[in-house]
Amino acid sequence: RGEYPHIATATVVGGAVGVALSVLLAWYWRPDAGAMLGGTLVGSVATVAILGIPPATTLLVRSGLDGEQRREILRMGFASAVTAPMFWVMSSVDRWFLGVWSGQGPLGVYAFASGIGLTGMMVNTALTLAWFPEMSREYEASREDALGGIGRLWARLAGLLMVTWLVVAAAGGDLIRLLADRRFHEGAPLVPWLAGGVFFYGMAGLANTGLFLRKNLAPSAAWWVAGAVANVAGNALLVGRLGPMGASLAACFGFFVIASGMTWSAQSRLYLPIPW
Repeated sequence: RGEYPHIATATVVGGAVGVALSVLLAWYWRPDAGAMLGGTLVGSVATVAILGIPPATTLLVRSGLDGEQRREILRMGFASAVTAPMFWVMSSVDRWFLGVWSGQGPLGVYAFASGIGLTGMMVNTALTLAWFPEMSREYEASREDALGGIGRLWARLAGLLMVTWLVVAAAGGDLIRLLADRRFHEGAPLVPWLAGGVFFYGMAGLANTGLFLRKNLAPSAAWWVAGAVANVAGNALLVGRLGPMGASLAACFGFFVIASGMTWSAQSRLYLPIPW
């Protein structure tokens, strides 16, 4: 419905409530993961409460969709059922390898640097939230005539992701030195590569445009599997030799595989005139 201010308000309030409660729980109850989990849970509930959810009675009403429309929705849902666990693998396997081969010290440095390097994910989330519904409306309204405008806007959003990568890479090391104990400062060189992974993750989201409009996300699922395999292989090859830097390089490379592969697949199915 285009109610982006409502969505933004819910997100900000939920985030503020979650952080505040985590701090209070850590201060007055127990300073461990329990405080973080409790704050995250309550913050998520606050976000949902502000957004609102459909009434339960909607589950008892027929959708009104025909058989083909239902199959299209199920096919797109199947792709998401593949990409979500692949994202979880890519977000976790680096820590598994570091914990086993490098120990808790380097793992802690990497985890803190990841928190800084992943700040660009906020831009990715905001773009995805608005891009797909608005772009879909534009395409459904004028079909092929809309592709030129979609391609130009696609390029501008890609430029925004590039600038975000540059900003996080430039400021990340200083933020670590400002916020963290000296033991974590060696994580500064990791930030540009971690932020690069976020950039390619955002580009993968944009690359999904053509596949989304063609209602065929099967190539997306396949490239996410390929990226996860590349990520695991990169960690297996590099973490033992390079430690946290190897994990950062593997993360960036895995998302690069997904972004480049999905861009190729999407352009071959629905060509967007992108001013490269």
